[in-house]
Amino acid sequence: RPQRCGDQPAERPLEPPRSVPQIAEISAQGLCLIGSGPEVLAEQLHGLLRRVARSCHRLELAREPGQCRRDRAHLASRHLGDLLAYLLYLPACGLRDVVRQTSPQTLIGSRIGHGLGDYRDMADAEVPSSTIDDYAWQALFTHNESWGYSRFDRNFKSSGDLVRLLSTVSSRGGNLLLNVGPDGNGRMPRETVDAFGQVGDWLQVNGEAIYGTRGSPVGEAPWGVITSRPGVLYLHVLRMPKDGRLLVPHAGTARIESATILGAQPLGWERSGDDLVVSLPPIETPSPVTVVEVRYSGTQPSGAPQTILSRQFEDLRLDPGVALLSGTATRRAVRNYSYFGVWEHFSTVDGLTGPESHFGWPVRVLEPGRYHVEIEYAATREQAGREGVVAFGDEKLMFQVVETDEIEVSRPPLFFRHRIGVVQIDQAGIHDLTIHPYREDGQLFTIHSVTLRPYQ
Repeated sequence: RPQRCGDQPAERPLEPPRSVPQIAEISAQGLCLIGSGPEVLAEQLHGLLRRVARSCHRLELAREPGQCRRDRAHLASRHLGDLLAYLLYLPACGLRDVVRQTSPQTLIGSRIGHGLGDYRDMADAEVPSSTIDDYAWQALFTHNESWGYSRFDRNFKSSGDLVRLLSTVSSRGGNLLLNVGPDGNGRMPRETVDAFGQVGDWLQVNGEAIYGTRGSPVGEAPWGVITSRPGVLYLHVLRMPKDGRLLVPHAGTARIESATILGAQPLGWERSGDDLVVSLPPIETPSPVTVVEVRYSGTQPSGAPQTILSRQFEDLRLDPGVALLSGTATRRAVRNYSYFGVWEHFSTVDGLTGPESHFGWPVRVLEPGRYHVEIEYAATREQAGREGVVAFGDEKLMFQVVETDEIEVSRPPLFFRHRIGVVQIDQAGIHDLTIHPYREDGQLFTIHSVTLRPYQ
């Protein structure tokens, strides 16, 4: 996690060229300078970049000197057909050189292009479905729906929304970049000032559960998400179970020492097989996210993420992004926007063309009983009428696909929430939930999610 550098001496503001108009376009593919006197503009851009690099956040980062020069030589020696890639690569590499020479410890995001970044920037408003710990990554959001100032855009995220987003991103191993748009005089919107102050208040108490932590070693739980550091698990409670009991799987190998609400009282806890169960008292003034610190010694809890279904919650949403696949089933990332700049992302499953191709989840059912099964999908006119099967435990439910519409990037998708039926689960334990076509045919549909609800 970055720490802020010391204050830098003030410098004279850069002045734009005064002779002939210049146009500078900075893109993920590099820098394109158009017009007369581009050297002047390029030098001013590099000067600005040096100032940014000197005043940015820093991380210790080992780097091999001269790498960019060797990269250039390698590219220049390749076939003439790579000339365009080379010409686009050179400006990006030059920008990287300026940052490296000015501030060798500064990290550069992947949007510089050409594989030159130190960490991966996700697409706008994208959060991965599960923990990523084999490379550094960053989620990028904006406080309202605009990436610059807009006096018309009043759709600001609340402080609770921001805290829940921060907890989720951190639990999956990422950093959160949150864009704000000051007006032409540098004033922040009042909604931003208020929300950021409230997030700051939350971090004063719970910051240790965010800064310097890693993602969850045991996946997520129906009550929320987990961050970790050696000897500590932080349980971020996003929704409260009815009985106030937080189940943490795969905790059997650790020697639990204590469980405490950060900034508040210690809690009772007990073991149940391989699980840790922490008991929460009624909370009179709930925080946007209540954080429980669990200290342990010995082996860190770890294990494959579990999909846990409990009647202590209103529902359980199953994400195709973490589903198990078989046959010809493959996963595909889909994105679209309601209007430009407001991106949404989800994972779906392709290759659902016959009974042998299916997707699903092993669901750990804590309490036997009856459960509603609901699937949310989009379907074209061609797909309408095709038949599918939901199998959960020992029961099977048939359904017929209903037409919605084509999914297009430039408009919000229309999904149908199809209540398939009710299943009876007689015993607690692991029960497979799978979905597949009933017969050989074309693609069944575009799945968005599956939701299980206690039948009451």
